[in-house]
Amino acid sequence: MTNVSFDFTDQTVLITGASRGIGAATAQLFAQSGARVVVNYRADQAGAEQVSAAITAAGGQAMPMQGDAGNVDDVRRMMATVGEQWGPVRVLVHNASAINRAYFLDATLDDFDGMFDANVRGPYLMSQLAAQQM
Repeated sequence: MTNVSFDFTDQTVLITGASRGIGAATAQLFAQSGARVVVNYRADQAGAEQVSAAITAAGGQAMPMQGDAGNVDDVRRMMATVGEQWGPVRVLVHNASAINRAYFLDATLDDFDGMFDANVRGPYLMSQLAAQQM
């Protein structure tokens, strides 16, 4: 299989849920392609800082950024901060997600709201505000 290479030099990429797992690996790949990577996290600050440090140590640019993608105030703050420091977001990767493993009959509306915010509201808000910068 051929390894495909893309050039994202000087492009700002924001990846939600990038403090571990697939999000962290995606952040590292974009950084290897020259992107400035915003490593978004909701709660795992240590993980986001570790991912950012690894990218920086390899010669890339990374910025850990706390924010809940389902919270409109957090999304506005993130987009404004990134825009001020690195310019507009050119690539947005929706990686953050949530699942509630509660039995359906036991699940509460709060359980549903948490999943809806992470899986629907967050991507909608992030896409809308990122598109306004593009």
